[in-house]
Amino acid sequence: MTDQSTREKPFESLIKHMGLLELLHNGFRRAQDELEAHLGVSICMPNCGKCCEQNTVLVWGMEVEYIASFVLGNHRRLKEVIDRSEEWLRTRSGPILSPKQRLADPKKTMERIRATYGMRCPYLLEDHSCLIHHERPIACRSYGVTHFPYNCLRPYGKGESGSVRAYNSGVGMVIKQSLTELLVSAAVGDPKLAEVGFLPTLVLSRLAAPRFAGLVDSGMVDPSKLIRNHVTSPALIFQDQLPTFTLAGDEALQEVEKTGIPTGPLTLVIGGRR
Repeated sequence: MTDQSTREKPFESLIKHMGLLELLHNGFRRAQDELEAHLGVSICMPNCGKCCEQNTVLVWGMEVEYIASFVLGNHRRLKEVIDRSEEWLRTRSGPILSPKQRLADPKKTMERIRATYGMRCPYLLEDHSCLIHHERPIACRSYGVTHFPYNCLRPYGKGESGSVRAYNSGVGMVIKQSLTELLVSAAVGDPKLAEVGFLPTLVLSRLAAPRFAGLVDSGMVDPSKLIRNHVTSPALIFQDQLPTFTLAGDEALQEVEKTGIPTGPLTLVIGGRR
């Protein structure tokens, strides 16, 4: 018999994970404040949207639950989020490949997935503001903080030039470590919280499940947009936005310490633009 006292109720578990996610968000805010104080400039220009014009991020189920907790109480914004998600899913980058075609030509399938990564985020509004900025995913928060985005138009700060730009490296390692632990915890409590997929795909499936199912069943959605996975590593979520760092737990912290990067106070590095 299962000991019920050791099993958390689903709602309590969700609240717990949302609290942990908030702590990660706060970590990015502190890193941004430190970086801006060092550079003397804002690391993100208002209503720029350059990062979002050619990038649709991968997220995990916990982040979608977090987004849902904000938009479900606002009917007007909820409708816009749902409509924009569906429009993104309907947009085609080429003819839809059949299962036989995908198996016969995996290279073409991967090219289609990469093209999906490069699509404009549906939540980037016409004035280049973000429809879900307050509750945006971690991958979005890392831009300009723990990874310098390509083609960023923000002005140079202290110590920067055209080939040398700043980002916060130390906090990236620590946050990634924390994210790994949170993912493992979420996956044990509720596998859906650790499910990974494209942001609009998971958002529509969460906020309008019947509408999502009908759209998929109609055969109008490119299968590359429907890829999902269950992971306990943040590598897929962060895409290329942080250096690859696959170790978890105490091993991860030990490896960070070997590099000389403190695991407590935030640290700043000036890195060459790749």
